Amino acid sequence: MPVGSIPGVPNIPPATYARFKATLPALWAIKQRAAKWQQARSAGVDMIVLHDTESLPHGNFDLCVKYFADPVAFGDKKKSIHYLIGRDNGEIVAMVPEDRQAYHVGDPYNDRSIGIEMYKKKIDHGDFTEWQYSAVAQLVCDIRLRWGLPQSAVTSHDALSVPKTDPRNFNWVSFEARVKALFLRLRLVDPSLNL
Repeated sequence: MPVGSIPGVPNIPPATYARFKATLPALWAIKQRAAKWQQARSAGVDMIVLHDTESLPHGNFDLCVKYFADPVAFGDKKKSIHYLIGRDNGEIVAMVPEDRQAYHVGDPYNDRSIGIEMYKKKIDHGDFTEWQYSAVAQLVCDIRLRWGLPQSAVTSHDALSVPKTDPRNFNWVSFEARVKALFLRLRLVDPSLNL
């Protein structure tokens, strides 16, 4: 199978990739809001790190977007994220380009990872929403395709940074089943693919 002209999409013709991406509605909803704190990468991407925001009780998604645009303006330290996913349908914001590093997990991981935050209040010990599971699965599937990453490249913040505990109560089995189903959908789009 020839390598397509889409950077980072190995062995997938551009038309196939375009048809598949059209089946990922969460990606149609992505809005842009630039984060102040970001820098160039010195390496490629080999991991995706999932987080939850642990937002304050009086917060909301719009305030969270403003916070990640510049936490220093809120009296916090420099931090940023590549993507922020809210709890409600259509809430997804790209904040740092994937080819640049965000300040989301610490060294040496920032330089080699893409970070995804899912909005959740610190007092909320319940589950993530259906929209969040659907959106993060679609986003992770797309990132994995474009960067040529295996499922084992997807990890949690708490696996890399003690004493972090996020994403709290995340159903990894359900998430991984959703991602697997998306790769099966890609094979339906083009049965000749060997993924």
